[in-house]
Parts: sequence; C-alpha cells; structure tokens
Amino acid sequence: MRCSIAGCEKKSRSRGWCKMHYTRWSRYGNTSTVLKRANGFGNIEATGRLRMETNGKKRYYYNIIAERVLGKPLPAGAEVHHIDGNPANNKNSNLVICQNHAYHKLLHQRSSALAQCGHADWIKCAYCKQYGPRGIVRFPGYWHPKCKREYDRKWQIKRRMLDCE
Repeated sequence: MRCSIAGCEKKSRSRGWCKMHYTRWSRYGNTSTVLKRANGFGNIEATGRLRMETNGKKRYYYNIIAERVLGKPLPAGAEVHHIDGNPANNKNSNLVICQNHAYHKLLHQRSSALAQCGHADWIKCAYCKQYGPRGIVRFPGYWHPKCKREYDRKWQIKRRMLDCE
C-alpha cells in the first residue's frame, strides 16, 4: 500500500502515511512541514533553532559556538541562553552559558519582568498576575497576601457549597 499523501510513492506504515510524513505529523502537527536547510550544513527546526550533525551526533549550533568560545565541551547540565530570545541569533554577543536549568529559568524570569514592568527584580503574583517587589509579593508561590486571602475566601465559599450538595 502506498502513502496517502498526494504525490508520494513511498510505502505506507502508519495512519496510511509513509515514515517521512508520519514523522512530520508527529513532530510538527502536519504532514507538509519541511525542515529548511541552512546553507547545506544543518536543519532549521520549526522553533527556529539550527541543528547540525557533528561526529554522528545531532547538536544545536549555539551549543557548538558556546563550546568554541569556551575552548572545551560544555559542563554537564549547562545550558545556553539567547539574550534577545531569538533562537536563530547565534552571535557570540547574544549567548550566555548558564551553569544549570535553574539559572537559565531565572534569566528568563528576570527578562520577562523587565519587559513587562521595567523592573528585573520584581516577580509576578500567581493570583492577580501583576508584578511587584519581592517584599510585597511573597514566597512561596509568589503572591500578594491580599490576593491569597481573597483566593482562600472564595475557595472556602465554594467548598462549603460543594459540601452542602
């Protein structure tokens, strides 16, 4: 049986599609998405990241650049952060090597806060989604005490109503 995609003569495997079309569907959500070739030495994924094959291993190009600048392989658990948020911008000046995922996540949190409210130190309240200084928005869970009280009050009312049923 042949692939059900028009113009494809390959043997069908799953869902009536060949392996190539099934892989495209499972990765990108449709069978027509094709990875763009980047100057013949890698693929640009749907996320915009360039992936290359070196020594038989597929790796992201920004990791290769970071290792070249560092002069050695990245340490275990290290991640590369793009300052401008564009995964296709692999300039040395746009990359930061983070020692672990927690630090990488902190950089994203701070850059988001800076863009949203103009203060990199501020954090977002889990209830009202507004940013505020660390003294006002409290840990754990990052919330304003007033928002937390209001949420708890509404939850207690809802809980009482459910108990009555």
